[in-house]
Amino acid sequence: MSHAIQHSIRRTTGTLLVFGTILTTAFLFGAFDGTRSSAQNAGRVVPNLIEPAKTMWSEVAPEPSSDSDQRGPKVPRKYRAYHLDVPAMDAVIKNLSSGAAEHTLEIPMPDGSLTNFRVVESPVVEKGLSDKYPFLQTFRGQGLDDPSTTLRFDFMNGTFRAMVMSPRGIILVDPHPDATKEIYMSYFLGDSSSPNSTSFCPIDFERQRILKDVLPEKPIGQQVFAGDVQRTYVIAIGTTAQWTDLMGGGTLAGGLERVVGILNRIDLFYERDLAIHLV
Repeated sequence: MSHAIQHSIRRTTGTLLVFGTILTTAFLFGAFDGTRSSAQNAGRVVPNLIEPAKTMWSEVAPEPSSDSDQRGPKVPRKYRAYHLDVPAMDAVIKNLSSGAAEHTLEIPMPDGSLTNFRVVESPVVEKGLSDKYPFLQTFRGQGLDDPSTTLRFDFMNGTFRAMVMSPRGIILVDPHPDATKEIYMSYFLGDSSSPNSTSFCPIDFERQRILKDVLPEKPIGQQVFAGDVQRTYVIAIGTTAQWTDLMGGGTLAGGLERVVGILNRIDLFYERDLAIHLV
């Protein structure tokens, strides 16, 4: 929610308990990275930006796709491939996590450009859980050149994932499923892969159809804002053993990593449209 960066807001806390499985939600908001698994209020942003020493992203040739794992999601029909300087990103994350001032961060775009964002830590897990699993770190950002462009990203266990909501549409940055974890895809939601008969789950088809129906592919115009009060709701999420095995490598930590990453992206919509922050 970009206005939360520009204004001091009051936050109230409610409780929202959601029981059952996250499987459908995972496929609706999990994007298309085929990798497996590898916290409350960020407060008011202050204006002393820390400038990055150099760009962390360099464009590379697209990786060839592989059909070796038929269960995994396919790469988008159209995307730009980038190499990420992981140590440089890790340094930025450590700086933000230490309570330092906000940072500027470049995010690669599907047109080959880099867009600058003002970013701060913005947890989507409660303190007790983040103390136990300190790698569950999430962040939010606002475009420096275009304040209507908003960002949510995470960097957990050396893997970067981001979602950008801009006047040009929804942009995703995900690890390439057929490359090393330093190679990433930047693509528009509308360029996601077409359904095919080899996909392991029909929910994958439905995810693509629903997202393309409900999310705008054309410019969205001025950002929607739902008032000057952001409400924080506590959400309880459960997963199935099958989902945790598939997406989280069969471990509790791995499952938490993927759930937190998905919730982080969901918050991008809830904060912008409803002024609600889910934790």
